[in-house]
Amino acid sequence: MKFPCPQACVVAQQRSISMYTLCSPYYTTEYWKSTHKGTIMPVGDEDDWEFPDDIKNITVGVLVEKQPVGQPKKKKVGRIKSNRTACNGERIIIPQNCGKCNAKGHNRSTCTYRG
Repeated sequence: MKFPCPQACVVAQQRSISMYTLCSPYYTTEYWKSTHKGTIMPVGDEDDWEFPDDIKNITVGVLVEKQPVGQPKKKKVGRIKSNRTACNGERIIIPQNCGKCNAKGHNRSTCTYRG
C-alpha cells in the first residue's frame, strides 16, 4: 500500500494523473517494512566478549579542558547594579561609594581626599 506525498496530491490534480506515480518508492510501507527485516543477533554477556590485544591495551585518558584565549570574563555574581528599573517602572539609583575615602557621590578617580 502506498501513501501519497502531500505535495503529490496537489500536483496530481493539476496534471490529472495518478498521485501515486509522483511518490518515490522509498515512501511506501513495503519499503519501510523491508528495512527492518534483518535479524538482530544478540551480543551475549559482556564477560564472554573477545577483544584483540591491541584494543585491550589501549588506555583512554581524561580530557584536559583548555583555558580560553584572552582575558577572563568578569563574574557578575554579587555585584550591585547601580542604576536599574523596578518592576513598577520606577528608577532605582544607588549612590556609589568612593574606594579611597568611602564617601558617597564620587569614585576613586575623582576623589580629592589626600589623607
